[in-house]
Amino acid sequence: MGKYSIDSNQNGKVAIFDTGTGQQISQWWNWIEDDGLIKGESEYYIAKNETGNEAIFHKDNPGKRISQWWDGIYKYGLVDGKSEHYIVRNEKRYKAIFHKDKPNTPLTRWGHTNFIDGIIAGRSKYYIIPKTYSILTTIPK
Repeated sequence: MGKYSIDSNQNGKVAIFDTGTGQQISQWWNWIEDDGLIKGESEYYIAKNETGNEAIFHKDNPGKRISQWWDGIYKYGLVDGKSEHYIVRNEKRYKAIFHKDKPNTPLTRWGHTNFIDGIIAGRSKYYIIPKTYSILTTIPK
């Protein structure tokens, strides 16, 4: 993985550049998460569009989203290089886990919980539903 930086243009938009070649490797966005690709943790990054929604992109294919556009996406999991899963927040502020290869199908029910341990941290194939702390669910294949 190369070294990358985020630079801004005269319109206040930001993009990712390869510091070795100077080549722009992302589109211009309103905001880009500086974890993940920039810190060398993964090949993914989160970008925010002009409406304030966020999506995940891969450095080698900046024109194709890995995720849908969401109200919010957490850097934990896919973007911080820990697993192939990520957490999103919808417009109702509910959260769910998604897999990078299935961006249209949540793996969990929508809720007000955080799923940072377990599958998101890359430590197991399970996640815990914090409201009861007694339900363990495997992620379907």
